[in-house]
Amino acid sequence: MYVIDNTVLSNFAVIGKIELLHEILKCCAFTTKEVETEFRYKRSFRGIKIKFDVVRTNARDLEDFERVLQLTGPKGLHSGEISCILSVINGKADTVLTDDNLARKYCKREGIEVHGTVFVLVLAVKEKILTLDQAENILKEMKEKGYSLDDQINIRGAL
Repeated sequence: MYVIDNTVLSNFAVIGKIELLHEILKCCAFTTKEVETEFRYKRSFRGIKIKFDVVRTNARDLEDFERVLQLTGPKGLHSGEISCILSVINGKADTVLTDDNLARKYCKREGIEVHGTVFVLVLAVKEKILTLDQAENILKEMKEKGYSLDDQINIRGAL
């Protein structure tokens, strides 16, 4: 089960392909209320339907985990990333889907499986939802719309 952070949702939404994200991940993913709040903060995303389940994080658990992170680091994670990581810690998900570098570093350090947008596009190619060329074009479009990713990273290299 995947828990989706705002960065991955936004990369698909900004190019008008949130439906594709739903198709790729089907019923194997959810997001958190904190992520939905971050996502809706951007005016242009307010009308976009998120078809994934939106799970509420226990406020007390979130506060406690935020306090732990203040002591043990890293500093700078937002409630969306924190709620996704907490979903894995609490056994609700197996994998965090995020492109946030700080969250990815923390997950790797703590042994939490983490992937991002490129992984989702690779999955689409493997599942034959997209051709390799289609996935490469989608990634290119995301980069043109602001997805900050090393130019050398592509779908072909990630397969």
